[in-house]
Amino acid sequence: MTKQDNSVPDFIPYDENEVLLGYQKRWIADSSRLKIAEKSRRTGLTWAEAADNALMASLKKSEGGTDTLYVGSDKEMTEEYINAVAMWAKMFNYAASEIEEKEEVFKTPDGDKEILTFTIYFASGFKVKALSSNPKNLRGRQGIVVIDEAAFHERLAEVVKSASALTMWGAKVRIISTHNGSENLFNELIVDSRAGKKKYSVHSLTLDEACKECHSNYEKNPRISKIGLKMHEHYVSLLGSKKQIKCVGCHVSTGHKGLLNTLNYYKPANEFYKGKFDKEKQEREKALDAELSRKVR
Repeated sequence: MTKQDNSVPDFIPYDENEVLLGYQKRWIADSSRLKIAEKSRRTGLTWAEAADNALMASLKKSEGGTDTLYVGSDKEMTEEYINAVAMWAKMFNYAASEIEEKEEVFKTPDGDKEILTFTIYFASGFKVKALSSNPKNLRGRQGIVVIDEAAFHERLAEVVKSASALTMWGAKVRIISTHNGSENLFNELIVDSRAGKKKYSVHSLTLDEACKECHSNYEKNPRISKIGLKMHEHYVSLLGSKKQIKCVGCHVSTGHKGLLNTLNYYKPANEFYKGKFDKEKQEREKALDAELSRKVR
């Protein structure tokens, strides 16, 4: 990981009195103009970014305050982000408006297009605006540009180019995403940055790394059963070996709610699950056949 603020340790044990976890603090503390994060699902990095965005929008210009423009890949993700900003504003008692939802015209690869936006205005005069889809042109924008789940954007190159052009006027770019294969611009930016060809500060966060900082007492936590502690002891004994296992080896649904049931639906892991989902399978297949029949007609 590359970071600007060396005062933030590479590992911070969980503290129940702190709002943010260690890796979230390191991300926020990195004040690089360009930074990029490759992460596992549901690790809360965008949530931490929302906290920083709310803070920056609440400050006066003389204190470093600025706007934030968030670009998500779909409406659901965008709503989740803007609700997090609103939550942080309320938690820290920042003077801010309610979320304003409306259509705004942006230039896109297909011409001028109305894009659904969600905006929170702060008493400082700054705002956090979240877009539900990709614009082509961000010309005239100032502040921080956040591109979330970048590897899944259809036209990432155009958004990155437009956002990067704003840095000459003092803007900052934050790119956050899980991976989506190696043949895409998001992965290329990370590889090139590590090779010194690009100037992004790179943050890398696996699910195991996130788990360890969130559950740093996993070896001795009295709330964990004896069997659980024994499994954690086994986990530690294998670290660094060819037989090393990951947290999701046991905690299958971590980051993917209901994943274990979904996996067992298609391929039961043991005798207990065999036949459990036969009824659901038959009902789903009938529903799919009925839908297909309607479409054929």
